[in-house]
Amino acid sequence: PCKEEKQAMPKRSFEEEDDYSEASSDDSDDSEEASSRKNQAVVGTSPVVRSDEALKKKKKGPPEQPAPKKTRRVRLRGARSFRARLVLSTLSRKAVRIVGVRWRSSEPGIRADEACFLRLMDKLTSGSKVEVDDTGSTLSFAPGTATGGRLEHDCSRSGRGVGWFVEGILPLAPFGRLPLELTLTGATCGGPTWRSVDALKHGPLAWLKQNFGLDVELDVVKRQAFAPPSPKKDHEGPAAANAAAERARAFAFAGKKEETGVVVLRCATRRSLPPIDLEDPGVVAQIRGVAYCTRVAPALVNRIADAARRKLDPLLADVRVTTDAASKRDSAPGPGFGLALVATTTTQRKIAVDLDSSCDHGAGGRGQGAAAKSNDDDKPGGVAPRQKNPEDLADTCAAALLHEVQRNGSVDSLSQPLLLTFMVLTEEDASVATLPAPLTPAAVDRLRLLKTFFGLEFKLTRDPKANNVRCACLGLGFRNVAKAVT
Repeated sequence: PCKEEKQAMPKRSFEEEDDYSEASSDDSDDSEEASSRKNQAVVGTSPVVRSDEALKKKKKGPPEQPAPKKTRRVRLRGARSFRARLVLSTLSRKAVRIVGVRWRSSEPGIRADEACFLRLMDKLTSGSKVEVDDTGSTLSFAPGTATGGRLEHDCSRSGRGVGWFVEGILPLAPFGRLPLELTLTGATCGGPTWRSVDALKHGPLAWLKQNFGLDVELDVVKRQAFAPPSPKKDHEGPAAANAAAERARAFAFAGKKEETGVVVLRCATRRSLPPIDLEDPGVVAQIRGVAYCTRVAPALVNRIADAARRKLDPLLADVRVTTDAASKRDSAPGPGFGLALVATTTTQRKIAVDLDSSCDHGAGGRGQGAAAKSNDDDKPGGVAPRQKNPEDLADTCAAALLHEVQRNGSVDSLSQPLLLTFMVLTEEDASVATLPAPLTPAAVDRLRLLKTFFGLEFKLTRDPKANNVRCACLGLGFRNVAKAVT
């Protein structure tokens, strides 16, 4: 084409593309050949124009079938928000094609944790199709129908904790054909890119019950610390070498079912979700916490609880931190300890933070160690733990909670993408929530994905005085078509 035609041609978006079946492309070729034969008949080298009577005569044959409809397929690039892309693809019933997954890396393609999540999505749905190329850098996912039921999945070899998988499938859990009872095996503590099961149980699951009416429960049957093996270095002493050997032994037992943590997620099905109004964050009324440990001295959890109360008692009277020192039979091999704190406001808003001994909380200052935890799927999850002081862990976790409360939001920073997703799935009515400013990169990326899959936009209004963002949207009126109507 000439230069003017190139300028007039519309540009294709990288987010969506039109996918035609093979039958449609074949029909288009046949139609072009038929039209050329109708216009002219070639005899030798000179064309002969047919008469009107000849054009009216048609060959007898089967009736013409209408052209197949276009099926929209979302095309995305990179490995960011891997879990959300698959879950939103299943909810919106749109196929997704992900290209360029770490294609510039020395180890291109999807990682073990992402492959494990793909297997979990295959168990949760019926009729899903997954295609991965030889390099693993291109993925095609055709969603099926959420089924629910009683399922089991092993996460111990993925390199991430159970909380990473639970948080990813929560938007899909209430929209199955049967109530979901999912048993997950793996590390139950928190990590650098995921939350502990205690923080999820007392944080996001609590406000999902209260605001959206979900009947969801998360039970910890057996605890396990996250302890990947770390290589021995020459300058390390005998104590560090023994600790590394213990972590390697714990990681070696991760493949056995009886030597891993066990968590059970139960969620009842819902036909639809009600709209919410979380505009008023309120003032903190009480603080609750859980200090846990596995395969270490029980005195460590008492030191964590005392240090946390010592920092929070001067600010609020209603502060309670319970202890959970798992015995040898109730925990998997591998030492570890951690703390989860939840602040409840006068308007019943839940703000949760957690910190584990496997996270680096030494550097950050002002409690940024726990608050800087990221839920970006593109970041690797395996970080070798180091020996920490329980008092320092409690002080950092308490400072992180105060930092989240100061941001004046209805939920904590890590719960922003989950809340935005559930707001879209509500009935056709306005839903409002106040989130801390500025929005996290994960929340901004979730807003873009919601617009790509559902075509819905939020109205964001920032309040400079309160230092928060008011998010409002009109629900899609999402219905669970798989649930039987009674």
